[in-house]
Amino acid sequence: MRGRVDWMHKQPPLGLLFWGLLPLLGILFWGLAGAVTHHLLKQPNASVFEVQVTTTPSPNPIRLLAIKVDIYESKGTSQVTLKSAKPDIIIQTLELPDTNPAAIESTLAQKLNLPISTIRRQVQYRERD
Repeated sequence: MRGRVDWMHKQPPLGLLFWGLLPLLGILFWGLAGAVTHHLLKQPNASVFEVQVTTTPSPNPIRLLAIKVDIYESKGTSQVTLKSAKPDIIIQTLELPDTNPAAIESTLAQKLNLPISTIRRQVQYRERD
């Protein structure tokens, strides 16, 4: 029994061996990963292709604050008041020869070069006589 106890005392504890080799394994892994990354990034990429993009400059974007439409059924016209902010607040008035809300929204979307969904969110209708 005495020989067995001496053998156990001569062996270093597992924790010291593990914690001693762990930094060496980390440095080895870090060096290999860096070498592999450098090798892969140095090679030309065969999947790269050229894309040619042409853009048309859009006119200054308009930031709409409000669109108010007064519909005059008796005259068959609509008066549109646009309140927009570029650097300053600008109020414009348009007269359209239509009383149908869908046609008014379509005309405004074309004139302002904005999506019709933006127009629909901002518009407020009032019927006048």
